[in-house]
Amino acid sequence: MKTNKKQVFIKSIVISFCAIITFIVADWCLTASDRYQVFPVNPKDTFGKRGVLFGEIDETKKSVIIMGCSFGFGVDLKDGQTLPDKIQTMTGRKTLNLAYPAHGIQHVLYKIKNFDEFNNEVENAEYVIYIFITDHLRRLYLNYFDKYAQYKYLRYIKKNNTLIENNFSVVPLDYFKTTTIARRSNDFFYTLKSDDEKFDFLKMHILESQKELKKKNPNCKFVTIVYNTSVTSERMGVANFHTDRWTELEDEGIIVINFDTAKYDFLNEDKYIAQDELHPSEAAWDRLMPTIIRRLKL
Repeated sequence: MKTNKKQVFIKSIVISFCAIITFIVADWCLTASDRYQVFPVNPKDTFGKRGVLFGEIDETKKSVIIMGCSFGFGVDLKDGQTLPDKIQTMTGRKTLNLAYPAHGIQHVLYKIKNFDEFNNEVENAEYVIYIFITDHLRRLYLNYFDKYAQYKYLRYIKKNNTLIENNFSVVPLDYFKTTTIARRSNDFFYTLKSDDEKFDFLKMHILESQKELKKKNPNCKFVTIVYNTSVTSERMGVANFHTDRWTELEDEGIIVINFDTAKYDFLNEDKYIAQDELHPSEAAWDRLMPTIIRRLKL
């Protein structure tokens, strides 16, 4: 009888061990192509493109590609009210919206390297515009996003002074819905980093994105729009982040349009916030468009 109990115990241990190994292998096999989308807003957005933009296209002008997160995508805005819509309507430039909710600069890099829709348009593009918000710093260190995530979150790690995709990340917590523990662990490791460390890592991603862009179109310019970080910090509940190091990107040939100054603190007023009390309203983009047009000579 004791022997049978011992055999059952050993068998259960072996089965548990095999189950863990199977999970690790399955987790390893979830590549970026499986997880670059975080959660689909609707079926037509599966490829990170909002859809047909408003405004007639002037075929004599080079196009613009918008990348980043929900701020560029236009969450809580109707068609015709988003930044990409405004650019196409006001300048006649064909504008491709490849921003997507909950993404970050790592998704920009991944799409530039691998995304078919980006490859199809980049030869005719003059600008790739990445919209930075404060939470993108935290997202650089995440293994998964939050309760909305269906797959592991895309992440690059630094190895031998280069960025490589982090394919190995065992995060069973989100699968078992214990999101609070998982998110706290992500946030804990993020808070250990100094602001300079965070910016260095962000800068590495931006410069790598520019490098990959130049391989496909040497004449296309990489632009970083820095949205007012007081807005995104207060309304997202993440630590505020201000830096004067954006000029370092300009020294590397990046065009920086910095709205993170006291002059643009008005963006935190209610009229410039969408009804979800987080994202830019149409009025915000209307106020910022003259500066964007002037800086990029659109």
